[in-house]
Amino acid sequence: MYGVLGDWGTGKTSALKILEARLNTILKNKAFVSSEPVCVPIWFNAWKYENEANLVYPLLKAIQQDYETRRTKLGQIKEELEYRGHQFGAAFVRMAAGTALVSTDLILRLISKQILGDALKVEDLDKLLELLRKKPDTDQQLPGVWSDVERTLGAWTDGVGLLDQAFKDLLDAYAADIAVGVDIFPEQVRFVIIIDDLDRCLPDTVICILESIKNFLSVEGCIFVLGLNAQIVYQGISHKYHGVNVDGREYLEKILNYTFYMPEPEIKLIEAFARNRINELVGKATQAQFRAEFDTFGSVLDECKFNNPRKIKRILNRYLMFLAKYETTLSAYFMRDVVRLITIAEYFPALFQLFLYDGTQAEQARTRSKFRGANFQVEEYEKMFGLKIQDSLPQLIRLSNLFDLQKEKDDLVRHAQAVYSITRLI
Repeated sequence: MYGVLGDWGTGKTSALKILEARLNTILKNKAFVSSEPVCVPIWFNAWKYENEANLVYPLLKAIQQDYETRRTKLGQIKEELEYRGHQFGAAFVRMAAGTALVSTDLILRLISKQILGDALKVEDLDKLLELLRKKPDTDQQLPGVWSDVERTLGAWTDGVGLLDQAFKDLLDAYAADIAVGVDIFPEQVRFVIIIDDLDRCLPDTVICILESIKNFLSVEGCIFVLGLNAQIVYQGISHKYHGVNVDGREYLEKILNYTFYMPEPEIKLIEAFARNRINELVGKATQAQFRAEFDTFGSVLDECKFNNPRKIKRILNRYLMFLAKYETTLSAYFMRDVVRLITIAEYFPALFQLFLYDGTQAEQARTRSKFRGANFQVEEYEKMFGLKIQDSLPQLIRLSNLFDLQKEKDDLVRHAQAVYSITRLI
């Protein structure tokens, strides 16, 4: 498994789309050496299915849909397509049935129905499993019960154990079609399953997907490429193994064979990115009217080392709203503080509240929110303002220039309230 790591908004989806497009181009144009493997990309958006109890099945459906789309373009004769389609369909049914075994409640329901002929209900089977842990010395006290339970557990173990083989059969059936279409051997076909938007899923969902892939879908000839936020994984680890000393970084290293981090844009490119975005959004007349304000916007983000592309777009939209609302009174505002406050409101809304109402508190926050340096006392800061910032501290240190606000007390509150009027995030 490969991981493409980065914070939300750093371009992971774009990078994965580029990978998918390149692999598709190679496959379509047969731009590969016939003796070397060829990769078939399959896209799966995990976020769409995070509320599903069984995440493996939607992934199978994505593979099936990809197969149906591609096989009509391979140019085989109708009879051969139908024959191979039956092969793939049969493999899909076997695999889909097997995926039920990764959901505990479904395991018990299916096995109790198929193996025991509805003789045992799920709740009864739960009780028997508990009895099994306290099994008496002789089976005579509950005749027939132990054999039923042992058959059930044996069927469950065998079923889960066969999942990876069923998955391999499914991909082999798909590879046979691809091989005919591009004139290579089936053994040369590789599948690259690209899973996007993992960082949008709940931490528990991310862990479930990772473990399902590792435990049930790790087969030869299949590569998984996942876009995810490492911090989300760490949170999921902390939640799932609450009270157990499990290192999130080590866990991720065991799951992912290779990881690649999204590169951060060079600081000198931030202003250029902001300027290009402004050119896309506003006309030349508006650009000329607010030239100084637009220059300030890019300059401040540059100073603050704020380089998340998606966040920059959101902040710029807020900034344009501010310019439109206060167009006739802009001279009353110090725009460098305005840019900083908009960014704080978007990125750290809890901290933004410190500047909203009380001039004394705003002044304290302005002078004490210096997150860089060895003298910063996080516990004292949290106690003073009633906020929890420990988890956000690495980001606050990296973006500490955001809090280099120039206005003081009541004037700072006035600026914050003006920003609040166009953000409404609190």
